[in-house]
Amino acid sequence: MSQPERPGLGWRNPLGGRGRLAKERLIETVGGRARAQVIALLAAVLALSSADLSAVGADAAPLEA
Repeated sequence: MSQPERPGLGWRNPLGGRGRLAKERLIETVGGRARAQVIALLAAVLALSSADLSAVGADAAPLEA
């Protein structure tokens, strides 16, 4: 099977355009694109912080023994 010349061509969107509508609704709800980007950035930082803390906690138990 040959690959399309440009990525994304020939592939169907599994969400059927609903993702775009959700994104537009989120941007409208939070008060603009810049605010949505800041919220996404802060959510990513919080997720990375939580992942870091859980990894340290998982590694701490063997170190105590």
